[in-house]
Amino acid sequence: MQATSVDLIINCRWLIPIIPENQIMERHGIVIKAGRILDILPIEAAADKYIANRTENLDHHAVMPGLINSRADGATRLFRGHDAGSESPANDSLLTDQGFIAASTELAIAEMLKTGTTCYADKQHANNSLIESVQLSGIRSQLNFALYEKPTNFGSDVNDYLHQGLKLRDYCSSYPLIEIACNLNNINLLTDTTLERLASYVNELELRLHIQCNTDNDEIEQSIKQWGRTPIQRLFDSGLLIPESQLTHANHFEANDLALIQQSNCHLVISPQANLINPNIMQSIKTLMETDNNISLATSSAGKDSYNLWLELQAITQTIAFNQPDKSLDATAHQALRMATINGAKALGLETEIGSLEPNKYADIIAIEINSLSHQPLYNLAAQLIANNASHKVTHSWVAGSELLANSKLCQFDEHNLIQSARDWGIKVQTIN
Repeated sequence: MQATSVDLIINCRWLIPIIPENQIMERHGIVIKAGRILDILPIEAAADKYIANRTENLDHHAVMPGLINSRADGATRLFRGHDAGSESPANDSLLTDQGFIAASTELAIAEMLKTGTTCYADKQHANNSLIESVQLSGIRSQLNFALYEKPTNFGSDVNDYLHQGLKLRDYCSSYPLIEIACNLNNINLLTDTTLERLASYVNELELRLHIQCNTDNDEIEQSIKQWGRTPIQRLFDSGLLIPESQLTHANHFEANDLALIQQSNCHLVISPQANLINPNIMQSIKTLMETDNNISLATSSAGKDSYNLWLELQAITQTIAFNQPDKSLDATAHQALRMATINGAKALGLETEIGSLEPNKYADIIAIEINSLSHQPLYNLAAQLIANNASHKVTHSWVAGSELLANSKLCQFDEHNLIQSARDWGIKVQTIN
C-alpha cells in the first residue's frame, strides 16, 4: 500500500491525549495534515503508513494539547510589578492607547506561548491594534466587545456598543483563530432592558457571553438594593445565564444563585492560585466544583500575576487533594489537566476543534521536556508535570499545525524587541505616575 503524504509527524516519547481520559500513551506519532490531526498511532506504524514533509522527534518529551487560559487581561501585562498597577487613575490613558495595548498584549501572549498556552480568552475590549497583535502572534483566542449604558472610550451608548460589537464579529469571521464574545464586566451598571435586548442577539446569533459577576459581597448587596435581585438572578431572568455563558470569578453567591448556576449549565471560570490563602473564596470554589457545571482555569487579571497557567494547575490540584483526600495523585492530576484543556475548550465553545489530541481536531499541541533532574525518577507523569511547574520546560507549541515555539524560542516574535519595548513602556508608566 502506498504511503500517504502528510505535513508533519510528531514522534512522542509520552503522549497525554486528554481524551480518552486518564491515559498516557508511549512512543506514538501524531500525524498532521492541513492543520488537523489525521492520525495517532505507534511510531513504527506511522513511519510505514505516512510520508511526512517534516518529522519532529521528541524522544525526551511529554506531548499534550495546548493549555487554554479561559480569561486573561493582556492589556495590563505592562503594569505587572508596578505599585499602582492598572488601578492607578494616571494609567487610564494608557489603557486606551492602541500602541500600549498592542505592546502589552504581545508581551502577555509571548509569555503564554512560552509556558504552554495556545488559546486564551482576552478580557480587553478588542480594537484594530489588539486584533492585529493577536492575529500576527498565531495564538488562538476569544476576543471581546464590551457593553455599557454610558459613553466610554469604546462607544457612546448601548446601540453603539452593540453595533460595533456585531461589526467586530463580522470582521473577525475572516480570522479562523479568533472568536468574538460579548463581555459584561459589571451587571449592576446595566438595566434590565439592556440585558433583555442583549439576550435577543445572543439567541439569534449564538453569541458567546463572557460575564464577570458576584465577585464580592458588596456587588451582590448593591444589586439587591438597586435591582431587588442578585446579579445571577438578573442574568437568569433576562435569559443570559445559558450554556453559552462563561461565568468568571463568581466568588460569592446565595443558595438560590447556586441552584440557578446548576440549572443553567453555564460554564465556570476560576483562578484558584490567587485565592489559596482566602478560605471564603476557596470554599466557594469547592462548592462550585461539586456542581455538574463545566469548570475551566484562568490566570488572574489586572496585571498583578503571571500568565503561567501551570500555577493555576498546581493550585487546583492542591484544592482537589484537600477536598478529596482519598483521590489518587494520578486521578487528581488528570482532572486538573482536563480543566486546563478540554474544559477550557468547552467553555469557549471549541470542544469539537481543540482541547484534546484526537483525529480531525486541530493540531494545537505542546511538548514538554522531561529529561531533567526535577522529573527523575518518573513515577507519575501527569502529577509530576504539575508538581514541578512544567512551564519552564515547554519547548514546542503548534496551533493548527503552525509552529509557534521551537526549541524554547518564539517563532513569531523577536524576544529582544519585546524586552526593549517593555522597557520603553515601563519608563513611560513611571513618568506618568
